[in-house]
Amino acid sequence: MAVRVSVLAFFILLSSRPWGWAQFEEVFPQKDERPLPEMLQEGLAHGDFIALRDAGGLLDNPRWRPQALRMLRRHTLLLAEELSVDERLNRKTFLEFFNRERSQLKFSEILEVFYLTPVEEQSVRYELEPLVENESFDPSDRLRELAEAFRFHLQNGNESALLEVGKQLADMGRPEGYRFLCRVLREGRLFEGRLANPARVRNVFCWELVQFRELETLETLLLLLERGELTEDFAAPLLAQLTNIRLAHEERVLPLHKQYRHWLDSLHTLPNLRQLGYERSFPFRKSFFQYPVDYYGKLLCRVQTSPWIERNVLEDLKATHHPRALFFLAAQVFRASRDPLRQDANYFASLLESWSGQRVRVEGAAGFIAEHNYDEDHRAALNLLRYWAGHYDDYEWDDARQRFVLKATDRALTQNYERLFRRLNSSNDSVARQAYLLLLEGDPLEVIPLAKKYRELIRQFNPSLPPAKYRFLEQLVLLHDFCRRNQVHT
Repeated sequence: MAVRVSVLAFFILLSSRPWGWAQFEEVFPQKDERPLPEMLQEGLAHGDFIALRDAGGLLDNPRWRPQALRMLRRHTLLLAEELSVDERLNRKTFLEFFNRERSQLKFSEILEVFYLTPVEEQSVRYELEPLVENESFDPSDRLRELAEAFRFHLQNGNESALLEVGKQLADMGRPEGYRFLCRVLREGRLFEGRLANPARVRNVFCWELVQFRELETLETLLLLLERGELTEDFAAPLLAQLTNIRLAHEERVLPLHKQYRHWLDSLHTLPNLRQLGYERSFPFRKSFFQYPVDYYGKLLCRVQTSPWIERNVLEDLKATHHPRALFFLAAQVFRASRDPLRQDANYFASLLESWSGQRVRVEGAAGFIAEHNYDEDHRAALNLLRYWAGHYDDYEWDDARQRFVLKATDRALTQNYERLFRRLNSSNDSVARQAYLLLLEGDPLEVIPLAKKYRELIRQFNPSLPPAKYRFLEQLVLLHDFCRRNQVHT
């Protein structure tokens, strides 16, 4: 009885003192084998306000101060007038701030930071630099060329050249290229040529093939497994990346190909398998969210614990066509720049550019430019985040470009082209010809869809113009675009 009273008195005494774990650790050594900063880091990443207080409580401790300051810099997003988290910050200043603002402090799970002013309300200086559009071209000729080169190098046993052709087929990102590789693997063509090591080439092509997120890829991999051409250890990460379902050795109660066949027979489609993989990895479901973009955005914030799902998360996030996807990418740039174990901030910044067609000039260590090393430049990453947090809703999805575009710019451009199309049946020859010439110099991605629309609305162009039914306008705008991109004077 005396022992129970003593223990109870101890905890009453502990709770009555204004100590946190930082002070407790100094007086009463912990039984937890992890270092104190590691425990605080885990708490900060999950929004634990006590961990935030205790990290600040270490600022006057010579042993822990450097790590405490690094953690506070990483997990707070405070304006200078709110609190300067720098070398001058001490325990007293931080705890006074914490006690004064505790009720106003909020935590962002997406950014893993505590803040007072929401990032979308923080001002930032920026300028936009539109990216030059990739050249529009018909891929069929290129695919035929690569297929012929593939057969030639296979027949002659040139392994390095064959691998390069396979990479180019995959890099085109066209279903026809991936299906060609699927047929090559299923039919065993690599073993019919003069390759010194066809198994190595096959394995490389399997990794290229995983980028093709279709059922045909899964069927091809399972067939190679069933035939014994791939080992389970080699195929397991491929199947995990394709389906999001990762099976450890101890979980394989059936041969690997039979287990995935069972899931496929039960769920019927590859997207359903991927959804099962998401739900096996994380305790929240898509149905919990009003907008799918927020579900995939939250998954993207968690991929560090399940890296095999990252590519599928990014593809599914983009497929929502919701502009908030751009904010989630910017959040990854920001988080990666602050995490010493990550080196992918520049990767996510490049995705932002390709998804939006814009490069954003912001202030950073190298000045007011668009090309920052975001892996090292925390200031530039924060300013990039501020832009996208406040402006993602200025964008909308464009089916023709397969990316996001600025609403105002895109609508103004379309409206201008539409005005020109309406002038094509003007009775004034000079007005009609001037409109036609301006359309020839336009953006093919805008002009060609509108040409189809107005071919049905305007039955007859001005007689001085080429007839609409032969589609001269569509061909000439492509030709002009090609000449412009290749600096051919017309």
